[in-house]
Amino acid sequence: MKKSKIATLAVTAFITIALYIYSLYSAYWTFKRGNVGEIILYTALLALCNGAIMLLYTLTDKKRSHSTANKVIVPIAALLFNAAAYPAIGFGVQKAVSPGVGGGVAAGYACIAFGVALAIFFNGLSSRGHKVVSKLTAAVCALSLICSGLTVTYRAIGDYSFLKPFYEISKASSDIGGVPTKDADIVYDFAYATEKNVRDTALGKDETIDIALAKNEWEGFQVVFATAAKDKKVNVSVTDFKNSNGDTLKTEIFKEHYLEVKGLGDVYNCEYPDALIPVTHTGDRVGAAELQKGLQQAFFIRTRAEKDSSAGEYTATVTAVNEKDEVILEKEIKATVWNFTLPDAPANESAFGNGGGTFYTLSGVRDGDDEAAEKLRLQVYNMLLENRLSPYNLPYDILDERADAYMSDPRVTSFVIPYSEDDDLLVEYYTKVTSNPDWAKKGYFYPIDEPGNAEAYAKYTEITDRLSRLCPGYNMVTPFNTDKVIIDGKEMSSVQLQTGKSSILCGLSEVLNRGTTLEEMQNEVKNGSRAWWYVCCAPGGDYCNFFEFLDGIKHRLLMWQQRSFDISGLLYWSTTYCEKANPWESTKTWDDYNSAGDGMLIYPGGYIGFDGPIASLRLMNIADGMEDYDYFALAEAKFGKEWVNEKIAKVVTSPTEYTSDHALFEQVRREIGVALAEA
Repeated sequence: MKKSKIATLAVTAFITIALYIYSLYSAYWTFKRGNVGEIILYTALLALCNGAIMLLYTLTDKKRSHSTANKVIVPIAALLFNAAAYPAIGFGVQKAVSPGVGGGVAAGYACIAFGVALAIFFNGLSSRGHKVVSKLTAAVCALSLICSGLTVTYRAIGDYSFLKPFYEISKASSDIGGVPTKDADIVYDFAYATEKNVRDTALGKDETIDIALAKNEWEGFQVVFATAAKDKKVNVSVTDFKNSNGDTLKTEIFKEHYLEVKGLGDVYNCEYPDALIPVTHTGDRVGAAELQKGLQQAFFIRTRAEKDSSAGEYTATVTAVNEKDEVILEKEIKATVWNFTLPDAPANESAFGNGGGTFYTLSGVRDGDDEAAEKLRLQVYNMLLENRLSPYNLPYDILDERADAYMSDPRVTSFVIPYSEDDDLLVEYYTKVTSNPDWAKKGYFYPIDEPGNAEAYAKYTEITDRLSRLCPGYNMVTPFNTDKVIIDGKEMSSVQLQTGKSSILCGLSEVLNRGTTLEEMQNEVKNGSRAWWYVCCAPGGDYCNFFEFLDGIKHRLLMWQQRSFDISGLLYWSTTYCEKANPWESTKTWDDYNSAGDGMLIYPGGYIGFDGPIASLRLMNIADGMEDYDYFALAEAKFGKEWVNEKIAKVVTSPTEYTSDHALFEQVRREIGVALAEA
């Protein structure tokens, strides 16, 4: 073999090793999940395709002489190169894509490879005659397959970040909308808390905003900035809201942190705001916000009226300064506190997961540091409680006296009773919980999730039989994600299978929209059961959920839909799930970006040097939805169920049909608030 070919193979080998090491580093989370089978399958497919290319080249090129060794070495080199190149391309660049996306990339690359292979083959035949036909066939094969492959690959990857440099020089990056500030290069817009846009969306033209809230309620809004220039910064502050008597409302401000949701944006950008970093934070990712050309930077501001706050008007001043510390915006914002009070106990029962695991590790809690773990556990628990959400797990063992105060807290609507395999311990847990009627209503078992076949329901029956024997009168929730299950050849409904065993019937929101599921649940409510629903990595499409790329109004409207269906509780499997991705680095917290942010509503603050958990914009909208549900409960008691349903129907007509008009939504909310204040 010539020295030039040996050098080429050596360089190829070096690049292969480097790419392979990089792919292993980048694909850590994918390999950790154990998708080795998919990796091997796709790698083998690509290796075969590209090996075929090289083999066809050596066999059909009549203009050059190839030894048998070359005919073997060249395909082997191609095999080795692609065995490493695919993980680098498919996993390294995409940072641990899901098997579905990996398959798309593999299919696209395979199309390209076959296109090139056929082109080479037919081109080789052209040296033996039929030159025009052969070359034309080669061109058609190459063009059709390569274009198809590029399309499939692009759609599979869906990563627009490589277009960002083109965005900055495009006309779109200068079309930023907004209202001018005193700095000619910076514009602003005020927005409702429910508004969430792709980061390169042009700003609206709202020069100011006003808010309204009940006593014992939080209410927020956003102020958003953008620039068409470079090297611009903005910092924002806000005073407490104050009335004419000098009474104040606690007010907070956060800088919104943006994250990519690959493939779910527009031509140039797929970043959405989510993490809310307190402006008082002095660690990482803090300080004046650096404005990127054509991209939004929002700040979230919220205030709270306490139960003893005076009703009436309050004002606060929002101030923004640029990189030169020049005041570029000063706006007085009005808040109206209505003369009615939300109860401490939410009308909407909730059960939100609050596990630990990787969340604690990313927060900086070391193994064995019980004191730090307890501190973080309490911080997460209290954050959820402050936002009217009840965590699954109490911050202390049920048998610990410190748990008593939490079980008695009116803000806590539910908690999990551990399902111990030890009979004596199980009975001890249950005996303590049932010693207090209030605790007994809140406590529930949750030993099995989403049974969907005969085997799962056999296990379910074993559990419920044991609980009936050891813990008579127990409460249990068993979320179900299918309306029908076939057992022994007979089709049975999930509600039918759980009636009399799970006192809390909890279906996936989309399942309640199927067949007679909702009707069956409502019938069982008449017999003493409770009706909850839940969302998770499903449903998608037009259904409301808590995914990062969904408009904030969809997080909040879920509770409006819930009330219209007479569903009394909301379950969500986790708020701190970080096992598949560091949420500061990737939004793919579950298996793909179509459920971006699933199971993760609270960020590990320790990762950026903040002492405590970091809330999300989604969490704030969910909390607002919980407060809306309280409005409905109060209004139903005063004006009747029909009156409430008429209001809800103005914004929600079905699980997949609802308004996207933020102003209309706020108008209807205020209609209810004003009516309650004047009643």
